[in-house]
Amino acid sequence: MTSWRRHGYAVIVSAVALLVVPIVADVIASGPARLFAYVAADTFYYLVVARHTGEGVVAFDGGHPSNGFHPLWQALVSIPYLLGLLGGPSIADLAYTLVLSLLCISTAVLLLGLALRRDDGSLNPLFAALPVGAYALIVSPAWLTLSPQALREQNLLEGSEPLFGTLWSYANGMETPLVLLAFALIFWAWRADFPHRRPAVFGLCLAFLTLARLDHLFVAGAIYAVIAWRQRWWRNSELLRSGVILTGSFALPVLVYLVMNALFFGSIVPVSGELKSTFPSPTIQNARTAAHVVASFFGAPRPPIFDFWRIFQLAVPGMAALLAPVLLRRDRAFLLATSFGVLTLASYNFLFVETYGQGHWYMPLGTLLVSLIALDVSDHWLADVRPARVAVIVAMALVLGSAFFLRLHRHADYHARFSQFFFEEAPLVRARFAGHPPKLLEFDDGIVSWATGFDAMSAWGPGLDAEGAAAFKRGNLFEIADQRGFNHATSLVYFGAAALTETSSPEEISKWARSVSAVRPLAAWRLRIVYRSKSTDFAIVEFAR
Repeated sequence: MTSWRRHGYAVIVSAVALLVVPIVADVIASGPARLFAYVAADTFYYLVVARHTGEGVVAFDGGHPSNGFHPLWQALVSIPYLLGLLGGPSIADLAYTLVLSLLCISTAVLLLGLALRRDDGSLNPLFAALPVGAYALIVSPAWLTLSPQALREQNLLEGSEPLFGTLWSYANGMETPLVLLAFALIFWAWRADFPHRRPAVFGLCLAFLTLARLDHLFVAGAIYAVIAWRQRWWRNSELLRSGVILTGSFALPVLVYLVMNALFFGSIVPVSGELKSTFPSPTIQNARTAAHVVASFFGAPRPPIFDFWRIFQLAVPGMAALLAPVLLRRDRAFLLATSFGVLTLASYNFLFVETYGQGHWYMPLGTLLVSLIALDVSDHWLADVRPARVAVIVAMALVLGSAFFLRLHRHADYHARFSQFFFEEAPLVRARFAGHPPKLLEFDDGIVSWATGFDAMSAWGPGLDAEGAAAFKRGNLFEIADQRGFNHATSLVYFGAAALTETSSPEEISKWARSVSAVRPLAAWRLRIVYRSKSTDFAIVEFAR
């Protein structure tokens, strides 16, 4: 018995090591610039809001309160800014988010391991490979069939994309690690019979998952529904009391968050969610993208890799969720509830969130579900494996997992453009505007505002306040930006200014500006270049009446 328990803990430790050691070794060996490869582009939204939170206002632009973020992760990221430990743009910002991400995911792996242990304390040895995961193994041919050069050419804006869906890719400075932690806590609490023994704690766990990433209310709600059905709270007064406590502890924190949104931000749900969702009108964009992906399997031209992973992260978990009732053996009720929640979330994203509005962090529980189902299925075959063979399986998982990391996750040029801008270009930009920093309308995801320290409005929309979002929908964001003094437009990633120089004519600048959808009409504005990089296509354009 003791030996089996020891090997169960050893498998968990091995999984945590496979998660943490490659990332830490990569950053140490590669230097600080490598930190940019682990944060998502949208991470800079969180960092800019955190900086302004430390200055006294919860806003992306530094003056107009905004709620385009998931609240719990924003709160955690903001702590060192509130304490005065972080302030201006610093590589320490990225180090903090990476360490925080690894702590959350490592704790999630620990809790998942404890929840999945067998009655004798042992654990499926394949759990050691969880950082890679079954989902990543399924979709890996999409990456393996591309040469390094071809993969690089797929996304010249951000560099060669890692294989998204591994736990390494979720150490991304976004809310994803907190989502994984919240779900793992729920799974562990389920196995410990918290829904019956400690309903208030379990309800808070469900609220934790919802507030970690708001669209995961679908998953939390599915788990809640299964508990209500299994316990049949209506049968007697004691069960009814338990149901009321669990329901209240789940619903109350979420309701408080919604009320605070309405009071402080003027929008019950985050502005970013309102702008990205087409609900109740379905979008056909995902269906078209899926059709192109499927057609490529039958000889049609291959879509870019970023089309593949956006469809895969919906389709593969969705298929696994549909097959779950047939495949599952242990933990059937919990994983079936999770499957229903994942299927509902995937369906919502497919129908109401346009393809390129979905980041690789949208379905972390979906990709994790594929691994959990695979572990459940294989557990039947590996239940009686001797400790010596367990050690061999774990060792093989560590070796193959490390090879997977080097081949499919670690790409040296990923987000190199971001690090180059921070270390080389941003100091020049600050020097150019020394003492008179411009207010920017930024057509990026916060990288320029974060790296320069300049205030910026979010031209894409996620960081806007309610009034700004309304102007964005009307198509007159330029007007409200100008009224607020944000009269400089820029883009590091999405709209390069390769054709422009500091002496470009208004007509040439207008041609660049017309590529930016929100910059219309142009006839009323005088445009001029006020900064042009000497080494890249980055520029800042002033617009005035």
